[in-house]
Amino acid sequence: MYIPPNFGLSATTSQTYQPRHPPVDASTLLKGTQIRRVECPVCQKMLEGDDMAINHHVNEHYN
Repeated sequence: MYIPPNFGLSATTSQTYQPRHPPVDASTLLKGTQIRRVECPVCQKMLEGDDMAINHHVNEHYN
């Protein structure tokens, strides 16, 4: 019995990940500890926190 080398592999697993928002420079986020108030671009909720907290909130929409 012949089993092809790619047996069991799905052709859909080779999709490339496309981010839904522009890339973020992590080094600037790690430095940004100033508290600010912004509106979430996804759910339009007012957020208050440093850059890392705001980024975390926005990323939660994509999990």
